[in-house]
Amino acid sequence: MVLPNPTSPPNILLVEDNAAHAAVFQRLLHDCAPGTALDHVTNGRDAVEHLRRLADGGNGGADAALPDVIILDVRLPQLDGFGVLAEIRADRRLRHLPVVMLSTSAEPQDVDRSYELGANAYMAKPDDYHLMAQRVAALHAFWIDAACLPSQRHNGGHDDPQGDFFHRPYHDAGSD
Repeated sequence: MVLPNPTSPPNILLVEDNAAHAAVFQRLLHDCAPGTALDHVTNGRDAVEHLRRLADGGNGGADAALPDVIILDVRLPQLDGFGVLAEIRADRRLRHLPVVMLSTSAEPQDVDRSYELGANAYMAKPDDYHLMAQRVAALHAFWIDAACLPSQRHNGGHDDPQGDFFHRPYHDAGSD
């Protein structure tokens, strides 16, 4: 497993074939988290090959780190999101990666199948731009800022320079 450099920005892999959807996601992510790196792949087969290449060390440079989170569309050419997810979960080098399914479909069978295949979350793409902005910000706030991810080494996944809030000594301000 290739771990990210602790000083490198968080890295998200977006697997999305719709250029307009990808552009909106990229713009919204940049608005809420300008330092986050975003890789974009447009079909399922390329996504699997990209991830395997990274797991093998990529080009051997710092940019060969696996993504912190994968945002995966369900409807993709060459290999759909379900197939990509199944291949990720079947590969011991990739199965630890968090995968968030992102789709225009909110059909129960798509949601259920995603979780059955090992998705960490499923998010339906809203038609409303402002609602999508809220969802991208929430996605980043949870998966990058709050969650402790298996591929992270920097500060336990937290940005608190004083250490983890829950492991600092308790001080009751009312007892002074």
